[in-house]
Amino acid sequence: MIVFDKVSKVYEHRGTRKYALEELDLVIPSKEIFGVIGESGSGKSTLLRLLNRLEKPDNGQIRMDGQDIFSESKDIQRQRRRNIGMIFQHFNLLYNRTVLENVALPLKLAGEKKQEKAKEALRFVRLEGKMNDYPKQLSGGERQRVAIARALVNAPDLLLCDEPTSALDGQNAYEVMALLRKINQELGTTIILVSHELELIQQLCSRAAILENGRLLETVVLSPQQKETVFSSYYERVKERLT
Repeated sequence: MIVFDKVSKVYEHRGTRKYALEELDLVIPSKEIFGVIGESGSGKSTLLRLLNRLEKPDNGQIRMDGQDIFSESKDIQRQRRRNIGMIFQHFNLLYNRTVLENVALPLKLAGEKKQEKAKEALRFVRLEGKMNDYPKQLSGGERQRVAIARALVNAPDLLLCDEPTSALDGQNAYEVMALLRKINQELGTTIILVSHELELIQQLCSRAAILENGRLLETVVLSPQQKETVFSSYYERVKERLT
């Protein structure tokens, strides 16, 4: 379980202070696909950067399994980082490396020479036949599946997804959504999915947090029976701007 306890993050620009997140209280259950939705500037990306430890909160605590992630020893923090996978909107692949080399990169950085884990990850995303191809030879959907395989290579407990389908067309987006669902169901991976796409959140997530100007407006439960009707007045008010 991940707990945000009165978490605030402030940025300063030309003498002006702006809250990216303000006293955020949020609980994200383990082994769920949890959505975070909001307009540009709502704090979605800051939330991910805090979980990735690319930023530190100015106030409050972020706890994983009851432990404040910013007060742990450096060794434990390094281990936690290995237990977090990241999927980006625009893939972030190295175009001068083969598919297999891209997926094996986290292993290489950790000093692990064997590539069997990378091959296993590619089999999981059904790209074992593309191991020796280069990213420029792949479709957008295949590139994102390579990125997902790379994120899975260290068998993370937590997968952070930043707009994972917004650069894809309909069929490729559908295939990536199906793959994320498979990861959650078969591997038990907790997935935090940041998106402005209402349909993606509706189809994939068990719960969703709605952010606006750095504040949590509400958390909604998205049961199968409610997915068409659960959205609050906030969703209706901003739906045209988000889609």
